[in-house]
Amino acid sequence: MIERQLRLRNYRFTQDPETADYVLGAALLLDNSPESKNIENFLQLHPMVGDTRGNYPRGTLMVALLKPGEISQQSVLWRGAIQAFNMGESLPSELNRPRIEAFIHKLIEAVPLAR
Repeated sequence: MIERQLRLRNYRFTQDPETADYVLGAALLLDNSPESKNIENFLQLHPMVGDTRGNYPRGTLMVALLKPGEISQQSVLWRGAIQAFNMGESLPSELNRPRIEAFIHKLIEAVPLAR
C-alpha cells in the first residue's frame, strides 16, 4: 500500500542501493516500548505522536525518506506519522482494511513529489 501510494507521487523503487536517490524507512508501532520510543526520538516526531490513552491503544505508522548512506538524523529528508486507535477484534476486518488504507493515503499525500 505504501509503495503504491509513493509510486503515484513519482517515486520509483530499486533493490540496488547504489542507484537509489532515497531510502524509505517505515515502522508500525503498537506499544510504548523502549524500542518504539527510540524510533520516535530518532525521527523527532513529537508532538506529532502522543501516548496511549483511553480504552484502546494507539497504533502509530511512521514513514521517513532519507538520503542514502549512513543513517543519521541529518540524513532524514522528510518524516511523518499518523496514529489510529487499535480497535482489535471490535472492528470487523471488512471495515478495518479500508480504514487503514485511508490512514496510509492521508500520510503519504503529505510526502513531497519526487523530482
